[in-house]
Amino acid sequence: MKKNSIFAILSVLVIVTMLLASCKKAPTADVTLSFRVVDRAYLPSPDKVAQEIQAQLKEVGINVTLKEMESAAFIDATSAGQEAFYLLGWNADYPDATNFYDYHFGNANNQQFGDLFPDMVEEISAAGKTSDAAARQAHYDTINQMLKDDPSILVVDVRTPEEFKEGKVDFLFVYNMLLTGFDAPRLKKLYLGRIIRQHGLLQALTRVNRTYKKFKYGFVVDFADISKEFDATNKAYFEELQNELGDEIESYSSLFKSKEEIEEEIENIKDILFEYDTLNAELFSQQISKIQDIKKMQEIKKALENAKSLYNLIRLFGHFELLEKIDFRKLNLLYREASNHLNLLNQKLALEKGDENTNIINLALEDIIFKFTKISEEELILADKLKNTLRKTREAFQNNFDKKDPLYITLKEELERLFKNKNLSEITQDEMNKNIGELKKIDDKIRELNRQNNLLKDKYKGDTKYARMHKRIKQNNITNNQSKIFSALEKIKMQLDEKVLNNSAILKHENFFIAQTEPIVDIEFEDNNKIKL
Repeated sequence: MKKNSIFAILSVLVIVTMLLASCKKAPTADVTLSFRVVDRAYLPSPDKVAQEIQAQLKEVGINVTLKEMESAAFIDATSAGQEAFYLLGWNADYPDATNFYDYHFGNANNQQFGDLFPDMVEEISAAGKTSDAAARQAHYDTINQMLKDDPSILVVDVRTPEEFKEGKVDFLFVYNMLLTGFDAPRLKKLYLGRIIRQHGLLQALTRVNRTYKKFKYGFVVDFADISKEFDATNKAYFEELQNELGDEIESYSSLFKSKEEIEEEIENIKDILFEYDTLNAELFSQQISKIQDIKKMQEIKKALENAKSLYNLIRLFGHFELLEKIDFRKLNLLYREASNHLNLLNQKLALEKGDENTNIINLALEDIIFKFTKISEEELILADKLKNTLRKTREAFQNNFDKKDPLYITLKEELERLFKNKNLSEITQDEMNKNIGELKKIDDKIRELNRQNNLLKDKYKGDTKYARMHKRIKQNNITNNQSKIFSALEKIKMQLDEKVLNNSAILKHENFFIAQTEPIVDIEFEDNNKIKL
């Protein structure tokens, strides 16, 4: 091997790490990694990248000493071939093959790959002197073959993910990318050369979970031993699901039940519902309406909810004979009745615990539900109309994703004033008609606000955060030109999404993320769209 011929790039490190990790006993070695702290688009935070390389290679027995150098001295030393292992990138000055080959393999002042190859220099020189495209390509084909044949140079062919999807490439070597949003069903085998942690690990593993042709399963070849990290990540993820879903988590765990376990669950459901008439939905509703114990209703609802899950599971695995054990369709109707009554009990409990202003809408609705019982049929119709209008209005308020919007706040205050300190069971028909009219006006306004919000949200492909930012910029009179606001925010969104996609860890470092974001915001608003922030 020629002197100083190691050219350090991340793709090579991935390959080296995989090969070393596959050894039964990893070798040990001591190397020095040289670098300069100069940020570039292709290499942001090189000191952190160097530390990550150091940590990864340590896992496979390679001890790396980091050597930080002054930029000019670093460039001189690497160009002279004095640094064997170093971190450096390169950008083309102009889009032509001669720019790459001339600089790296035909320049006597650049010894990064060691001594020059006279035959290669001759081919590079000939390619640069002819304008005939076919002749140039023939020279470059020869150069490429020389590079492949020389054992002292490892060439990593850079291809696009699209070429993999199209079947033009069978192997992709990636580092901390394509973990999310990369949908390629033909990706069925994943080789892990380093330990990936937490969310990134789950995302990486799920890249191979699609069926494709004869493959029913994906395969993971683990060179790094991710077993401990996998167990820890699964445990943390399961705990997070439990916190978020509560009792509903059991519906997901039921996917792993055997036929015998399903039969046992059916018998348990029968036992819980034994006291109630499960054949007559109307009678069942009357029976449970007398229950005031929330825990008891939760038990009934949970049993009926479990029946829904078991029904889907039975159909999924083809245990159709179990469908005769219990009337699942009837239980589905009873589930709705149980849910409605449990919701009613929870609303009453919330009213008892909540402050008046927060629960004013629910309070008005409960007043209508519970107190219009001993009045005339005509008044009952009006009360029902008021109740339904109020319920729809409440839903419209709940569906609004911008609750700090001044117009939303104004409408909410109007609604509170309408029902605050009123005993709805004692108002006259005229007052009830007036309330319905005023409530309808509020309902129309909140629905129109929601309509406008949803149009704006659709412009940002469903991202409510950017829709809210758009509104605040306009409301604060920074500019009224919505097209310019959208142009700036859309470009910012695209750039930030790409940064996060390429490096999800950026979200864990707030100051660094802000530092990355501020220049993009300034350029898009002030430079490109002339919006003064």
